[in-house]
Amino acid sequence: MTTDAAVSPGSDELDLKYGPCLEAGRPILAQEYHCRPASLQMLSNETAGEIKQYLATATNGLLIPGAIHRVHPILWLIDFVGHVWFAVEEVINEDSDFIYTMGRGTELPKGHYKLGHPSLLMSTTDKRARIGGEIKFHAPTSTWRISNRSGRYGMRDHQVEAHLLAAAELFAQYQIHLVPSFWPLKAS
Repeated sequence: MTTDAAVSPGSDELDLKYGPCLEAGRPILAQEYHCRPASLQMLSNETAGEIKQYLATATNGLLIPGAIHRVHPILWLIDFVGHVWFAVEEVINEDSDFIYTMGRGTELPKGHYKLGHPSLLMSTTDKRARIGGEIKFHAPTSTWRISNRSGRYGMRDHQVEAHLLAAAELFAQYQIHLVPSFWPLKAS
């Protein structure tokens, strides 16, 4: 990979590859406009080696990441220019601004809010993205899976499996191999 930008062609090419850059499919919390997850990073030449090594420990090393990421998803999305942003799903305590992780299925205390996919976007006003979802460890197969499981950026009317496959290919360009798992939009 020669650049840190995922792709830098015009938006028409990005629209075809990852889907158009649109508003979130569901409402965005006020906290997601102004707070960023502590773990937020962009996929780049500098971060790819570390994330690859981290994911590898789930199957041939420490094993803790695999246990953690069965219930703590890594959120990801592709922004307007084609950059991939990722972070562990985190929660903010509104009273103290303390940010922490909380496992899926745990009830949030009053005054605590999840920092979902919109918080991965650096702008405090423009919260449009092309596609987003989750990366989770799948213990039965000892693989990492990338999905479009995001009600705001991954499971929208226009989103197709090809967009997710193209996103997985961005990670593969850095030798990070993720198994795609497409979640179709359920009929209303």
